[in-house]
Amino acid sequence: PKGACPPGRLLSLLCRSAASLRTPSAVSAIWLSFVDELRMRWEGRESIPNLGEVPGLDFSGKGRAEAEAKAMEGSMGLARFCKGAAFVRSTEPEPNLSHCVANQMLQVLNICIESALADEEEELRKYQQEQEMDGSLAGEDASTRFSEGDAGSTVLAPSV
Repeated sequence: PKGACPPGRLLSLLCRSAASLRTPSAVSAIWLSFVDELRMRWEGRESIPNLGEVPGLDFSGKGRAEAEAKAMEGSMGLARFCKGAAFVRSTEPEPNLSHCVANQMLQVLNICIESALADEEEELRKYQQEQEMDGSLAGEDASTRFSEGDAGSTVLAPSV
């Protein structure tokens, strides 16, 4: 159904578990536990499992394209501008617009986690390059230094 949690996925399993509980405090406890797990996964840069498509269970190809086109009709018209935005720094698929908003948010969180990992790897790579550059400069012959000659030209002079 349009706008529902896909069956057998993380959010539908959570909802099924919450529906079997008898008190609001128990539902609240499971929700708080779920949110804590999401927070730990964000801080640990671990992706959220069980959000992707399952072949044979989900729409694929033309069926998914039709469902997404119908979902985009009901959106504010911004979705057409965002096509492909998820792939800038992520291998995660774009959020499925035929799913419920809560499931789309979990998919977006996965994209954010992967983008944050890519940013951290980029920063680490730049840092390592800077360290290599600093190391190569420090490895030069320490017995020589640059000094200014009489004619304004730079000459190598032994340090004393």
